[in-house]
Amino acid sequence: MDLLRKLSGQSAATSDPLPSHPYSPPSIAIPNFVPNDKDTAELLISFSAIWIPIFGVAWWMASRYNPSLKSLDKIILLWFVLCGCLHVFFEGYFVSTHSHIGQMQDLFGQLWKEYARSDSRYLTSDIFVLSAEGMSVAILGGLSWLMVYFIGTSSPYRHPVQIMLCMGHVYSDLLYYATATLDQYWRGVNHCRPEAYYFWVYFFGMNFIWIVVPTLLLFQSVFVVAKALSALDRMAQSMHSNGHISKNPLGPSSVKP
Repeated sequence: MDLLRKLSGQSAATSDPLPSHPYSPPSIAIPNFVPNDKDTAELLISFSAIWIPIFGVAWWMASRYNPSLKSLDKIILLWFVLCGCLHVFFEGYFVSTHSHIGQMQDLFGQLWKEYARSDSRYLTSDIFVLSAEGMSVAILGGLSWLMVYFIGTSSPYRHPVQIMLCMGHVYSDLLYYATATLDQYWRGVNHCRPEAYYFWVYFFGMNFIWIVVPTLLLFQSVFVVAKALSALDRMAQSMHSNGHISKNPLGPSSVKP
């Protein structure tokens, strides 16, 4: 009987424990994990309410300090306000709390735990995710706020910087998709829960926005820059053909009287 008790005790001790969290794969360790005490609807309503005053103030300031700014440019400005806030504050929160985010119960902490149902790497201090988010905070966040200033002041530097920022958004998003996909199909590790909702809405949909919008803005800037360069070329050719500019072999170009 003692032998049977020992064997049964060893069997219970060596059996896999039930996961203490709802994430995939169940074997990952999340130290001191605390489940969310707010449901998804509550989190989304609270998070959405933050943006109403932010967008309102940004629109008012753009209209007040640059009345000639077109409505489309104001909408684009709001997009970069969104990007700047998310990169610096929301993703910055993740970077600063990644080691213990599983136990955080404030709004940002619970939002990250909700999103992690589609990508559990956010709760395990994954090296790629942590590095990518850190660069997003430092580089993409800073460029986003710079874009807000450039659009608001109609700066000529707007489109060169917009090209750089949009390429950064598209590249980082594609890399994010690629690493998760390779983990699943190359290493056999799926970081997303099996429900289709978490994959298509959270993982795919929420990130795909940062491919669609930056791609559109990238094309906008490319066309604007190309149009400006084409206009300069036509102007130079016109002035040259009309004889307004002649080459002086003894010095720089001079203007004929």
